[in-house]
Amino acid sequence: MFHDNSTITATVIKVTNGHVLVWYRANPFSCENAIGYVKKNSLIPEDIQPKDEFQMPANPTPSQKTDEDGNVMCTKDGEPLTFLKW
Repeated sequence: MFHDNSTITATVIKVTNGHVLVWYRANPFSCENAIGYVKKNSLIPEDIQPKDEFQMPANPTPSQKTDEDGNVMCTKDGEPLTFLKW
């Protein structure tokens, strides 16, 4: 599998219509793990499934999104959803 210091391995947790929820380490040297939604793009195989892995750019920036009413998008339990940007 291709890997260098500019990419990290993401493991798929869930697939939605427009995003993939992934588990990742922010960079190859990080000891912390995180999760976040990545917008589907050409780097993500169309047939991707939970537990699959793919390479994504290192050091994503976590952010939140708002819904059409301006509220931060959250889980059913009220935890803000994290979306990853570069």
